[in-house]
Amino acid sequence: MRRTIALTAFALAAFGTSLSMAFDGGHITQLLTTKICENCDLGGADLRRKNLSNANLTGADLRGAILYSANLRGADLRGADLTGADLRGAVLYSANLRGADLTGAILCQTLMPEGKFNNSGC
Repeated sequence: MRRTIALTAFALAAFGTSLSMAFDGGHITQLLTTKICENCDLGGADLRRKNLSNANLTGADLRGAILYSANLRGADLRGADLTGADLRGAVLYSANLRGADLTGAILCQTLMPEGKFNNSGC
């Protein structure tokens, strides 16, 4: 009985979070093609090293997204949810983060909108 409970708890911990952050593949295609993806579901998406400069991501769900070394220079991220996103080495210079949620985001060698590096998550 204990083993069943432990295995169930492990399965929920291992797979529960990934299920809750499932992204829409069509939204990734839309973003990479047009750089316009307002209110898109990109939670957990792997966008590492992508050129998303000047992209419109207003209100996008980017919870847990991998944006490692992504170029988000001048991107519009107003109201975006970046909770737990990996922004290590990302360029956010001149990006609009007004109202964006960066709770738990990993910031390390992240170039922030004002041109200064944030190393709080290193």
